[in-house]
Amino acid sequence: MSLKRFTKLFAVALAGSMLFTGCGKINTSATLITVKNGDQTDTITLGYANFVARYNQALYDVYYGSYMGDDMWSQDMMGNGKTMEDETKDSVIEELENWYVETLHAEDYGVSLSDDDKKAIDEAAKSFMEANSGAAVEQIGATEEYLKQLLTDRTYAMRMEAAIRKEGEGKVEVTDDEAKQSTISYLFFATETESAAENVADAVQDVIDADQNGETSEQADANEKALADAKKAAKAADFNAADIAVEEEAQTFSFNPDDDPADVTGMPEEVIKTAKSLKEGEMSDVITTDDGYYVIRLDKKLDKDATASRKEELKNEKVTKYYEDILEGYKAKITFTVDDANWEKVKFEERFSNGAPEVSDETDVTDEVLDGQEVDLNE
Repeated sequence: MSLKRFTKLFAVALAGSMLFTGCGKINTSATLITVKNGDQTDTITLGYANFVARYNQALYDVYYGSYMGDDMWSQDMMGNGKTMEDETKDSVIEELENWYVETLHAEDYGVSLSDDDKKAIDEAAKSFMEANSGAAVEQIGATEEYLKQLLTDRTYAMRMEAAIRKEGEGKVEVTDDEAKQSTISYLFFATETESAAENVADAVQDVIDADQNGETSEQADANEKALADAKKAAKAADFNAADIAVEEEAQTFSFNPDDDPADVTGMPEEVIKTAKSLKEGEMSDVITTDDGYYVIRLDKKLDKDATASRKEELKNEKVTKYYEDILEGYKAKITFTVDDANWEKVKFEERFSNGAPEVSDETDVTDEVLDGQEVDLNE
């Protein structure tokens, strides 16, 4: 995507944001991050950081606020004791630090902004300021200078990531042993763990049954049927016959046969153990797990297609790690000091609402915008 399109998206995306309540004042010229790079000292202002944070908030509010509720920013979404506001502000600090080192080392990778790039950035910043009301501009903390800086930072960041990843692709390796995959087909019959009682009398009886037998009558009936269906599948000549008998659809799963069964994610250890013991084309007996019953068939001991796909996945993971390691290496040589007291003054108490941006027909580009990724927009 051209920078012109990216800046067009930026201008449109916030043009629809409208003021919900009043906005508190902060000292925009105050220092938020002090950057010590050898003998050089730079600063990132509270005003710019506030704008970046509020920009992210605006996008979240417009797209997700209607169904995540008024308390969205005070919720602990990750279950780690941090509010969504704190999580977002932490990610903004990380972004700002990443942008600093990416711009600092841009010349090392031949990354720069052309005169046309700078012109497009200038036009986008002006368009934004003209398209939004004074109240909306004040709420998001925008200035033409901040808009230009954000577009410049994100452009460098996108181009630097592309350049570093390209370098990484030529350096990382994935061995055949790392990528090799076996593939099974399987049927799964879940067991019931909760009562299905529809009235008080049945619920009371379920409690009695559970005390006596360890499960309710409804659970027992459902689990007996699950086991019976699993046994039918295990006795069938193949999964086509099993599908007809138990009205289930077989699914596939691939894994590295050299991995410890306990380390394979996405499938119970008992299933992987059994799969490793089967011959190609052989079906298993019923496999009992905590969640239900499995019947499997080892389709391919060495699945070439699955191996090629996994090799590509692993390479992409390693290239991503290469990129992240490069950034962390740059940041390790620099001292970033955040003024926590100033950062605490940035709060998402005022909400952005109404006027979700329509950037293209049937296209939701929120994630791409938030990640600073390239987005293919219709002209």
